[in-house]
Amino acid sequence: MSFPHRLPQALLRRSAFLLLLLGITLPVSAGKITGKTAVWHTLAITFEGPEGLENNPATFWDHRLTVTFSQGDHHYEVPGFFAGDGTAGSTHATSGNKWRVRFTPDRPGKWHYEAKFFTGPKVAINPSAGKPAHLKAASDSFTVNPSLVSPDESDFRGHGRLEYVGKHHMQFAGSGRYFLMGGAGSPENFLAFDGFDGTYDFAPTPEFPSLGSDQLHHYGPHRGDWRQGDPSWTDEDGDDGRGIIGAANYIADQGLNSIYLMPFTYAGDGNDVWPWADPQTRNTFDVSKLDQWELVFTHLQNNGVHIHLLVTETENESLFEIEDGGAPFADTRKLYYRELIARFGHHLALT
Repeated sequence: MSFPHRLPQALLRRSAFLLLLLGITLPVSAGKITGKTAVWHTLAITFEGPEGLENNPATFWDHRLTVTFSQGDHHYEVPGFFAGDGTAGSTHATSGNKWRVRFTPDRPGKWHYEAKFFTGPKVAINPSAGKPAHLKAASDSFTVNPSLVSPDESDFRGHGRLEYVGKHHMQFAGSGRYFLMGGAGSPENFLAFDGFDGTYDFAPTPEFPSLGSDQLHHYGPHRGDWRQGDPSWTDEDGDDGRGIIGAANYIADQGLNSIYLMPFTYAGDGNDVWPWADPQTRNTFDVSKLDQWELVFTHLQNNGVHIHLLVTETENESLFEIEDGGAPFADTRKLYYRELIARFGHHLALT
């Protein structure tokens, strides 16, 4: 389907969203590669596809982007995700037509990718439930160069993916070095940062009454640890990301190489971290918040800080199944895992 060039872009966006609500899927255009095409460096491929809305469950349930990256018999099948307008971390967009996949190649040479896009009821967790949508130029090739980072640096892009090799310590696939983890085991709600979109304390009563009503982390003392050229952004309330980026710098500067955190403390003792657009509805994701998390995770990795991520905690570990009427493995849990893997599975040292 094509539109006359003279139609305003705003009209095209409205038309695409109407078609989504009617169950009509627009073709997805050719992918655009961004990022450095080098070993152990993450690249992203962004497609233009159906208009989505972050508070519309159909956006996440009823679409499935999967991209296969291959080099001969060596291949990876990588899930994609809805990326809003493509720059939601800075624009705070809640809608858009960008669909993205992230991939970290593990060897140099020529790679090929092939993208497939399916639509249908809950196709995100059940591939057989969907129908293929036409992908314009959904396959292409690109050349990956050797890593741009030396193994002498702490940056994980010089060491490769951290892997379990059947021994007590994990080992880096690139440099062959073993990893002895030593880092910050607190706070588990490291992501309860006032500079992230859609982040607030949901607790009915403050966990620490002496601190008043504002229970979020500001990392004010670490704003001075932010350095020129480091990532930053401004959230919906005018706060920026310098505090948490500065905290990441401080951890690395002290010689620590790991941090422990949770992406889901709702209904737990923190009650202030979640990836969803609404903490009480686990079928829509906050695309701008997750973009901002990605900036922090990438900065940690590039500074040699491993991410020890717990997907749930004791207080909320069964919440998906309870809300799903006692199902043994709830659909919302499957959707949650797929989104986490699609968004963050490309990182080299994330456990």
